[in-house]
Amino acid sequence: MFWKQPLKRLEAEIIRDSMLAITQSLDPKLYGPGSMNANNKRRSVYFFLKRSQLIPMMRLFDMPSPLSGQGQRQVTTIAPQALLFINNEQVNQYSELLAKRLNTPNSSDLDIIQNGYKITLGRSPNTHETKSSLAFLSQSENRNQAISSFAKTLMSLNEFIYIE
Repeated sequence: MFWKQPLKRLEAEIIRDSMLAITQSLDPKLYGPGSMNANNKRRSVYFFLKRSQLIPMMRLFDMPSPLSGQGQRQVTTIAPQALLFINNEQVNQYSELLAKRLNTPNSSDLDIIQNGYKITLGRSPNTHETKSSLAFLSQSENRNQAISSFAKTLMSLNEFIYIE
């Protein structure tokens, strides 16, 4: 019966908070005033929303409209959501932070791959994923850029933003 179970995409706030958490950037401070700054490191629940200045990333992943109440969130899947993970400056910053977390002084490519999968997806990579990731990291001339691209790829996987 599990094959029929529909996937459920995480809400915009949880996707953003997850990216902050895996990069160890999430500010755990509770309570206090919110902020309209999209670069704020506190949980997304602390965003102060102004109708004329909504946060693009949050709107793209179906954040509820602050203009009226909503009984249930809409869930859309559109191409700009995938493009956000490729082109967004914040996502690029998060991938660089995750790459720094993965690339410790004595870490091998295999360590980086295994830790990357465990941190972002909560599981170990399978044989195919390990082989293709090792091939990707080994063929790159700039190791830091390759690790950052690997980190961005992990954050872009459906497995990161969908739960089963």
